[in-house]
Amino acid sequence: MLVEIITSVFIIIGIAFIFSASFGLFRLPDAYCRMHATTKASTLGLINMLLASMIFFSLAPGVEKQHFVIQEILVIFFTFVSAPAGAHMLARTGYMIQIKMYDRTRVDELEGKHLPSLSENEL
Repeated sequence: MLVEIITSVFIIIGIAFIFSASFGLFRLPDAYCRMHATTKASTLGLINMLLASMIFFSLAPGVEKQHFVIQEILVIFFTFVSAPAGAHMLARTGYMIQIKMYDRTRVDELEGKHLPSLSENEL
């Protein structure tokens, strides 16, 4: 009974993060803000879902416990490492191909720095 409650709490938290990621995808003004919201929120949502799965399957009867825990810890680690790096690469490429920022953006830290610009035939 306690395992199901704890698992349900982690699932609800994960759903809330994933919902906020989808909400941010539709409501935020430019590609950079959308990418920021979806990367952070969906990563945290996935981690909460995997923690729920790890808790449930490690305490469920008749399941090889160590196998599930190790796999889920590896998925959490690689997601936590690769999602922000991938989003950074996408944002950097978007900046290089000159995707417009929101009109109210106040700080452009890359403005004036030499960045190679990509033409359409290089993509």
